[in-house]
Amino acid sequence: MNDQQRFDEAYSRNGPAYGSRPSSPLAAFLYQTGHQGIAFDLRANAGRDSVAMAAAGYRVHCFDLLAIGLTRIEQQADESGYTKNIKMYFFPIY
Repeated sequence: MNDQQRFDEAYSRNGPAYGSRPSSPLAAFLYQTGHQGIAFDLRANAGRDSVAMAAAGYRVHCFDLLAIGLTRIEQQADESGYTKNIKMYFFPIY
């Protein structure tokens, strides 16, 4: 199984592949800083950090290698009401 197949399988499961809370370093950063600006989430995966940054008021540019990850981000953004704060970029390099 190659990397793309492994990630496709992980993102095809029900529920977020890596949880829905932001990473602890990002959560600490958002807690300590102002809540505005532009953020770039490189290799955004399923978007747990992207959606957290959008919720904090950042305009987020998400880049990922897998369309299924960006689909998950879009679903989360729609459900949480932060679609206007998130822009996604599919960046297939496989």
